[in-house]
Amino acid sequence: MREDGATGGFLMNSAAADTVFGPGIRRVPSLAVPAGTALLADWSQVRLRVREDAQTLAFHQSGELFKYNLVQLRTEGRYGIEIRRPQAFAVVDLTA
Repeated sequence: MREDGATGGFLMNSAAADTVFGPGIRRVPSLAVPAGTALLADWSQVRLRVREDAQTLAFHQSGELFKYNLVQLRTEGRYGIEIRRPQAFAVVDLTA
């Protein structure tokens, strides 16, 4: 289903999505995925790995921050994604 019939953006209501993906599959729209494409995944096959815990630094003594009694915070952490089963992820072409 498209906005203007043939070339517009894709429209998908829950009934159409259930037909394409099956009932009960959760959908998340994204601007990062091109129109006409879907990512189908079993997210239980992904783990977030922590390499280093988060560290927070506070800056409060530099010029403008000190002048206005402000604090600047920066938090960093090192994380990785473990994909336990690559076959659990697929790119789906909705235009075919």
